[in-house]
Amino acid sequence: MQSGMKCLVLGGGGFLGSHACDALLEHGYRVRVFEKQYVSKENVQHLVGDIEWTEGDFTNESDLREIVQGMDCIVHAIGTTLPKDSNENPAYDISSNVISTLHLLDAAKEAGVRKIIFFSSGGTVYGVPHKIPIAEDHPTDPISSYGIQKLTIEKYLKLYHHLHGLDYAIMRMSNPYGERQRPLAS
Repeated sequence: MQSGMKCLVLGGGGFLGSHACDALLEHGYRVRVFEKQYVSKENVQHLVGDIEWTEGDFTNESDLREIVQGMDCIVHAIGTTLPKDSNENPAYDISSNVISTLHLLDAAKEAGVRKIIFFSSGGTVYGVPHKIPIAEDHPTDPISSYGIQKLTIEKYLKLYHHLHGLDYAIMRMSNPYGERQRPLAS
């Protein structure tokens, strides 16, 4: 991707998303953040004059169609569940994350988005490890709804690339931690 391009960061007010915003701005990208309503801007306070902040509902198709307009790249770092509670309501986990991402992919395809970068999971998609450290080619046998939906989204990205030429990259991060993390947030 070239500097000056416009990137949408879904979940840009969160721990990982805010760091993605920092990196994109540092490399000359223009950044629009899409965040769930009422999410704190604390993590991006230092960027307020440099980003476009928008709020909406990730599960709302018209919100998704609107926010992707004019974007070259999308960083998908938004989610509605956490690994610890995803098994409590797997139907919600799938409908709010997988179905919403499919709506996002359709909107991105229609809007001419060139690339999607998806923040997956470097732990939950693998399930119980056969050996440690876990290699990227380790079998994927998730044992949580969270891991299943992350892996499912990865597969749909590959499908949309095959069918529509939508470029993508997947980042499987395992237990990231650091500045701006809110460990007590739910």
